[in-house]
Amino acid sequence: MRVLEMVLNLGLVFWYLLDHNALIPIEREDSLILLSLLSFNFVVFVSHLKVEKARWQMFFSYIAVILNVIQYTLYHVWKSSLSINIVFVSVSTVLCIAFPIPTVPIPPYATNYVGSKWHHLYTKKRGKSNEKITYKETIMKIWYPVDRDYVNDKSKKKQFDSWLFNGGRAFGAIAKVSLHHLTPNWLFSYFSLAKTNSYKNAPLSSKNASYPVLIFS
Repeated sequence: MRVLEMVLNLGLVFWYLLDHNALIPIEREDSLILLSLLSFNFVVFVSHLKVEKARWQMFFSYIAVILNVIQYTLYHVWKSSLSINIVFVSVSTVLCIAFPIPTVPIPPYATNYVGSKWHHLYTKKRGKSNEKITYKETIMKIWYPVDRDYVNDKSKKKQFDSWLFNGGRAFGAIAKVSLHHLTPNWLFSYFSLAKTNSYKNAPLSSKNASYPVLIFS
């Protein structure tokens, strides 16, 4: 699980325990503790969506956050949070562990920093004179060396490249073929969240005037 996901799930568990007086006896109407924890959980929830990006494994935890806000607002109707919320958090935790985001390890022999770029090449398809001209797209990825100064420069915004180009669609298509169309595309959408150790669109290293080219097809 990622950092904000763990913080959010732990915050939801603490909220449930406090709201049911399992830790310390408090009254919902007068408690700044519950309000502060509710606000904290909501801030973590929004930060998670913005920084780490949503994934379907956390769907039940998202529901728990929204239910907690509604239940706290309408405390005269709901005197305490629903027990189903703790089930939601448990389900999300199990799903995150069962379907983790893949990590790409750093090779032990790596001594240089690497940049990467995606390129799209288009070529015209030949056809009859009365047919509409169509284009064939070829997607190509390039890896190249990057200067250490660029990586150490804190003023420049850097981003690690994705593991696969549109990984959710790629694995979804593979699953449909291998499992006879029994697997939905969204099941593998979280693969798009996997990051590599290469810096996206980083400038080419200026140490050498030219570099050898290796082509893998």
